[in-house]
Amino acid sequence: MKNFKSTLIALAVATAMPFTAAQAATRAELYEIKAPANGDFQYWNSDSQAKKKLVDFVKGAVAEGSDTFIPVEDRVAVFDLDGTIYCETAPTYFGWVMYFDRFLANPANNPSFKERELASYIKAEWEKGNSGAVNAQQNAALVRATAGMTQQEFDSYIQPVLDKPVEGLTNLTYGSAFYLPMLEVISYLQQNDFQVYMVSASEREILRALCKGVLHLPVSSLIASDITYSVKGVDITKDTDYVFDDDDQVVMGDKFLGENGGITKVMTIQRAIGVQPVLAFGNSSGDYSMFNYAMANKKYHGQAFALLCDDTERENGNLKKAEKVKQNADKYGWTPVSMKNDFKTIYGDNVKKVPAL
Repeated sequence: MKNFKSTLIALAVATAMPFTAAQAATRAELYEIKAPANGDFQYWNSDSQAKKKLVDFVKGAVAEGSDTFIPVEDRVAVFDLDGTIYCETAPTYFGWVMYFDRFLANPANNPSFKERELASYIKAEWEKGNSGAVNAQQNAALVRATAGMTQQEFDSYIQPVLDKPVEGLTNLTYGSAFYLPMLEVISYLQQNDFQVYMVSASEREILRALCKGVLHLPVSSLIASDITYSVKGVDITKDTDYVFDDDDQVVMGDKFLGENGGITKVMTIQRAIGVQPVLAFGNSSGDYSMFNYAMANKKYHGQAFALLCDDTERENGNLKKAEKVKQNADKYGWTPVSMKNDFKTIYGDNVKKVPAL
């Protein structure tokens, strides 16, 4: 396609032009995606029942004077990141892609033998789908990858990783590995005056780096797992009376403060937002409590949408996981979203899955 910008303009006025760029959209191009307020989505199949349910809900929410009307201040939608709007299967979460780059792929970082050995083990376990085998060690190891970095140093380090090609998918970088249909949903909700929040188990600085320049969200809307911070050259855990000086630098710390997953997501939503959501979007057991928190909003008939990783042709789907999420969706009344059947495209028509050897 000669002029991708014209495609974006066409999207804004709800034409039917498909996404067919030679490469996947850049982060800047993703940022320009605008969904029409009437819900005429371009990246979803027209017969998608999940899309219809969402559009019907939103139309009711904005119908002033109706029984389904939701005041703007209560139009809160929460989204998981990994596996919900962004790829988590190439081969794993982006935080770990960055970790592997730092300790395995980039000798200039001069990692110790112990760090290389641990990184090799973790990568092998992730590639086998055996993430549970490394959970006891992984958070501490991940934090060590960025400990001591200033914000500027972190930004400088992470940019080349964002530019790296995604493993197992053609014409796609890690920085652009967002699901186009879900970016469309976020834009659609914002067009209808919903307040959108990311509620992720990824580390907060990683979430910020991924979302910056792609989503129209302030950093205050990005809720995630936390680490410690410190002042460069100062142990503030011992010198608790230390007063920050104008030439001091804040650096990322070396301690993980806990994962923002499961029931913790409900607690952080209350702490950071203070409003019970009416919509929740996720894809795994780490989102179940968040789903039910939205569904428990009886005043506005809250809804939850559970993505199923059931596409093994265009994405590295996991049918066993998809079936488990589907069973829980049926049990709790969440709306299942099939990546295989509901999404017209995932990353764009020219992003292809690399055949297994």
